[in-house]
Amino acid sequence: MIIKLRKQKIAFTLGVLLLIILLFFSLDEKVLMKGRADFEQYLATIDSGLSHKVNLVDEGEGIHHVENPEGWSEFSRKKYRSLLYALPNIIKHNFQADLHERIDIDIPYMGFKEILLDRDRAISNGFNPNPSFVKAEIKFMTKNYQARIRLKGDFSDHWMSQYRMSFRVELKGDSTVMGFKRFNLQKP
Repeated sequence: MIIKLRKQKIAFTLGVLLLIILLFFSLDEKVLMKGRADFEQYLATIDSGLSHKVNLVDEGEGIHHVENPEGWSEFSRKKYRSLLYALPNIIKHNFQADLHERIDIDIPYMGFKEILLDRDRAISNGFNPNPSFVKAEIKFMTKNYQARIRLKGDFSDHWMSQYRMSFRVELKGDSTVMGFKRFNLQKP
């Protein structure tokens, strides 16, 4: 009886493992990329002390750009050591007051649905061909502003993840936010 139960457990475990392997290989590469980007950006929304893993190594000189393939190998060599050195600053950031002004965006449901359709098109095309502007309301400090907003960016790091998309904002009328009538909202 015990041997029979053990064989059933092994068969069940192997079956589940085989199912997971088949599922993994049957998934579309874009689905896997989206899932990875969503996971990374979700983690970044939890801790805003680090905006992107590349920033551990790249201090603004752009070593990770497509035009600089050596930058990616440098990132691979330095990422763990840099994370270790950056860890105290990341932790310290969580105990400090937020130094940035907050901007809230209210987008009607149908407008946000349009933005998500643009995002899906951009993911399937590999670039953001012709994004649509939708109505939005921007709240900054104590004022509300009527605006038009759209998905921003030609490259996928602006729109691959549903958790941290970049937007182009155009305020209506003569309104400005910090002196700007048009501006972008994106991760640093």
